[in-house]
Amino acid sequence: MDKVGHRIKIILKPTFKTVFPFVSLKLNNQQIINQHIEKKIEINECISDDQKKLKIDIQRSGRTKFVVDHENEQSVIIDTIEINNIPIKIELGKFITTNNNYVKDDIAHTKELKLNGHYQLEIPVLSIIGERNDKVKNLKKFNQKNINVDVALFGASMTTWNFEEGIPPIFNKNNYADLFIKRFKNYNCLNLGFGGLSNQEIFENVKHFFKHNNSKIVFIQLISCLGRQIKNSSTGKLYRWSLHLDNSKQNDFIDEFTGITPKHILDYFVYLDIVPLLALQLPYIQELIDENEQRGSRVYLISYFKQEYNVYKKAFPNNVTPYFDIDPNTKYCKDNGYHATLEEHEKFYENLVNFCKEKQLINF
Repeated sequence: MDKVGHRIKIILKPTFKTVFPFVSLKLNNQQIINQHIEKKIEINECISDDQKKLKIDIQRSGRTKFVVDHENEQSVIIDTIEINNIPIKIELGKFITTNNNYVKDDIAHTKELKLNGHYQLEIPVLSIIGERNDKVKNLKKFNQKNINVDVALFGASMTTWNFEEGIPPIFNKNNYADLFIKRFKNYNCLNLGFGGLSNQEIFENVKHFFKHNNSKIVFIQLISCLGRQIKNSSTGKLYRWSLHLDNSKQNDFIDEFTGITPKHILDYFVYLDIVPLLALQLPYIQELIDENEQRGSRVYLISYFKQEYNVYKKAFPNNVTPYFDIDPNTKYCKDNGYHATLEEHEKFYENLVNFCKEKQLINF
């Protein structure tokens, strides 16, 4: 993929009586502003992804003894931070108070910078670049060439879920993808899902398929971006990783895809919710959508994590299916590693069929 840029929007608002606060703002150590601010200011910048991270540093100063003694009211409010048009929670960053004779240095998570100090927020660029799973490489359905299909369904275990192997086993029932294929048996539909994949591996399967084949409609079922593929840059060994797995605390190698250790990746989850991490993946996903639509495909993402679905829906309003609604509190979901119940599969299948009808994707 070509290099992509990340759009950053920050809005700052000052409050004061007569003395303006002073602000120095840096993005990835590059000075953007260094001035007194007397009114709302909007910063729009673009950073390259080759730096592997987004680091926001806002230093406010100007709260002098005169201000404390005579005016008191003087602060800088971080009104907005958007990453690739997605608003994030400003309080995820930390504000470190410094150089103040009246209070000790302290750390707070806030959007109102009343005292002198630094607001800092650092987010890794966890791209969608990965490698195809070795098991996938050996399966015939992933190595077909020169075929034209009507519908290709990509994904992980939800796309290939076998109820007969679930707990409890349920016989003669199908997941949403197989139900869809049975419903449109007169069309050439292909299930290219495989259990245990990360989003990186799913996207790599999509890219590999379209090097040799075509599909009119493409559904890409995604897992949470908290689950990733990492690679030991020294040995080349691939791992399935997330903060929920035992290997999440590994720190003895550099991950080739991110340039940092798995332990370092884990550190970010202490302070951040999923939105900033996913926001920095959006340009890569948009590029993948654009590449396939330029070939004549219509591409749609499927998500069953509500917070991530909301991000996809905002970023790609024309490339998202209805939400795959899963209740994480059902016994079946808990006993089967966060997988949908039979009823939830059947409901989403119906919604997907109705979606195809509304979009006139298939002749009914």
